[in-house]
Amino acid sequence: NQLGYQPNSTKVAVLISTTDNSNTVFNVIDSKTNKPVFENKGSITNAGRWGMKQALRLNFSSLTTEGEYYIECNGAKSPLFRINPNVYNGTADFILNYMRQQRCGYNPYLDTVCHQHDGYIVDHPTREGEKIDVRGGWHDASDCLQYLATSANATFQMLFAWQQTPDKTIY
Repeated sequence: NQLGYQPNSTKVAVLISTTDNSNTVFNVIDSKTNKPVFENKGSITNAGRWGMKQALRLNFSSLTTEGEYYIECNGAKSPLFRINPNVYNGTADFILNYMRQQRCGYNPYLDTVCHQHDGYIVDHPTREGEKIDVRGGWHDASDCLQYLATSANATFQMLFAWQQTPDKTIY
C-alpha cells in the first residue's frame, strides 16, 4: 500500500525475492528518527505467481502509532508510508490526476499529443485510406496502447465512485 494505512487497519507488505528468505526478520522504521519501532518475522506465501523463488508477507498490523515509516528487510528499503486515520483523504484527487495524465490525446504533464492520425478507414467506397483522429479514452499501462474493455472499466469505476459519494465533492 503506497498511500498508507489507518491505525486499526490490517497492515501487510510483500517482499518478493529471488533468494530464500525463510528466516527473515523485518523492521518498520520511524522516518523522523530512523529508529526501529516494530520488528517481526515474515511469513512465506506463494511466490510462483510472480515468477520469483519466494514471497514473504510482512505483517505489522499491531503497529497503530500515527507517523511516517518505511520498512527495512534484507537490505531493501520500502518507500515512505503513513499511518494516520485520515490517510485516504485526497485519494480521489491523486487518482484523478493520474487518470488525466493517462488520458489519450494530450498529456498535460508531458505537453505531448498522441493518436491524432493513427486510425484510417478501410473498405469504404469513397473514403478508404483516409486518416482519422482516434484520441480518447485512457492509455493502458503507460504504453500508449488502448483497449476498449480497460477504458470502459475505468469510466465505470469513476462514475460509480461519483455516484456512491453522498456529498459529491470529488470532481
